[in-house]
Amino acid sequence: MREIYMLIHQIGTQAGGMTLSMMTRANLFAANGWRAALVTTDPRRDYREVEAEYRRLGLLRPDARLLNIFEHHRQQAGAADPDVRGEFADLPRTDEPGMLRAVSAGTDGRGARYFEGGRYRMYKQWRADGSLEFVDFFDDAHRRTRRVEFTTGDEARRELSYDPYGTIVVQDRFLDTDGFCYAMRWMGVKNRAVYKVLTFDRSGAVREYGSTTEWETAWLDQLAASGPARPVFIGDGIGGIATLPGVRANGALRFMQIHNNHLAQPLVDRTTVQADHDRVFRAARSVDGIIVLTERQRRDLHDMYGIGDITHVIPHAFADTPALQEEREPCTAVTVARLSDQKAIDAGIRAFRHVVEELPQAVYRIYGTGEEREKLARVIEEQGLQGNVFLEGFTREATRQMARAQVSVITSAYEGFCLSAAESCLQETPVVAFDVDYGPSDIVPGDKQGSILPGRDERTLAREIVRYLSSDRLRRKVGARARQSVLERFGEQAVFERWNRLLA
Repeated sequence: MREIYMLIHQIGTQAGGMTLSMMTRANLFAANGWRAALVTTDPRRDYREVEAEYRRLGLLRPDARLLNIFEHHRQQAGAADPDVRGEFADLPRTDEPGMLRAVSAGTDGRGARYFEGGRYRMYKQWRADGSLEFVDFFDDAHRRTRRVEFTTGDEARRELSYDPYGTIVVQDRFLDTDGFCYAMRWMGVKNRAVYKVLTFDRSGAVREYGSTTEWETAWLDQLAASGPARPVFIGDGIGGIATLPGVRANGALRFMQIHNNHLAQPLVDRTTVQADHDRVFRAARSVDGIIVLTERQRRDLHDMYGIGDITHVIPHAFADTPALQEEREPCTAVTVARLSDQKAIDAGIRAFRHVVEELPQAVYRIYGTGEEREKLARVIEEQGLQGNVFLEGFTREATRQMARAQVSVITSAYEGFCLSAAESCLQETPVVAFDVDYGPSDIVPGDKQGSILPGRDERTLAREIVRYLSSDRLRRKVGARARQSVLERFGEQAVFERWNRLLA
């Protein structure tokens, strides 16, 4: 049984398109007899809960794993002693012996300061569920010296130490349930970069690494050496280019996956590349290849970097599951996306003013969270669309919301593949989108499967939205064609065959 590891810095419980595509890929490989794992390198301690939640939602198969470098070293250090209480075990209590407690204003009673002999010594903050989130310690000049972070189970998980001014973290220690420190990092004051990592185990062994990159590379190489020959590593996070070249054990194959558009903002110069992507492409021959989602992007990378021979096109895969049988909400458009400048949702809102001029009853539901929420709320108000356009927040049921609508609206300034377009097509909900690099025109290749619009004219966008909102017959006909087109080109087995040819 061959193994495949997919690398990303972190995975949270509110999964975006890239995380969902990684889980789909892990499930696909696991279903085809591979041992698949998502690999993370951030220090959070709730990955067992994250993993369980994705399994509960049916997004991650039982035989697809979620690995984390900190959790690995915690387990490698040896079992915690259940009879030993760590030095911070008493901190979750509300009162501190010999100290006066004052509830902090503006914290809804969840923050408190502690004073000893008139000196400010400690600040505690609790979560809404009543568990302790962190404790800060202060010196006589009320400068923060340390912070101890806790799990939702009130176990100390990390201790951070600060510079003399109490603002910059210079060290963090990672603690097991009995208080044993299994990993430590030292950071520079000027550049704040990690320059030393140390790991410890209960047998007394201490290992030292000169950087985070060295530590992570050693761990990945250990994973490569621990299983069958020719394991595969996919760098889904762009930072993978720092570690993958050093993973050589057991004939490992290493690829960098490009999930997004590589061009720098604003997208007016097709020769200006984002700095982090530029580093990947210049180092492309230090790994076994680059994977992109569209042929158009492969051609562009070949023209710019001459790496077309090691750049492979493998799109996201989609399961042939039946479209949800949801009752369509009349005259309703939908967008499911991060509320970010990349998605340019304000263009869709402005276009919807023209839609409402023709169809006053039209509704536009926008699902997602992000830094643009307040801006979009202002645009809705400026356009006088408070009764037509609604910011619905994050949803775990993106496909269900698409299945309830008459049309999906995608106004992104750029994309890497445009997952939401494919997901909408699979729900037989036609897509109206601007033709941007990369993805929309690959997913909707012709006007029989949806509407891909050249330029960014908002009135043209509005006219296409009105067409679908005005005719359920058109929606059904175009939606059925769109679904069939996506399954033929991006179905699971068709995509897995591409992987098979590459990794054989």
